[in-house]
Amino acid sequence: MINIKSCQRGQGLIEVIAAIAIITISLSAIISLIVIGLSANRESRCRVISTNLAREAIEVARNKRDSNWLDIEAGTAGADWDSALYDDDDYSAILKFDEGEENNNFDDWDFQFQPDNISDNDCKLYFKNGIYKQDKNVIIDGVLTKYSRLILLNPICELISDGSESIVSDGVKCNDIGGFKIGIQVISQVDWLESGREHSLLLEDRLYNWK
Repeated sequence: MINIKSCQRGQGLIEVIAAIAIITISLSAIISLIVIGLSANRESRCRVISTNLAREAIEVARNKRDSNWLDIEAGTAGADWDSALYDDDDYSAILKFDEGEENNNFDDWDFQFQPDNISDNDCKLYFKNGIYKQDKNVIIDGVLTKYSRLILLNPICELISDGSESIVSDGVKCNDIGGFKIGIQVISQVDWLESGREHSLLLEDRLYNWK
């Protein structure tokens, strides 16, 4: 004889287990979406910061070039359009901030031609007083961040032979290839580590010796 009450209790237990399973799966899916969303938000924020850091270096280079033009027009002795934008045949640099000013104006920044690779410790960025800075030797109480930045200020040469343009890198000057300098290829690279993955962003601009 079939015990109807026993069957009903068994069926009710199965329904409860099925309901719990559905709720568990739903919660897992929701938690996964939240985790993915938070991760995407972090990566998006890091990319925005990296883009701004890369743009900052390019804007500093442009400002230096423009300031040099003003110095030339003012008759400043020794002024040249690419002053402070190279060191002999060294074109890889970091940005050095004048710790004594704290105004975050372009005049407070200078290129320091020391590191050649973005993995160098000098390329690491520190955060202090709302500003990302490099050159750890002069930064006091700065917080080390996940970001590194390297700027390349490669000369753009016009070849005397045919008037074409050619870009040279560290260790080479325009006259080494039979040309003269007419501009600068500015490459700003920012690397960072997020969620155990390495990321890299490159921005490029070209600044010429004409208005």
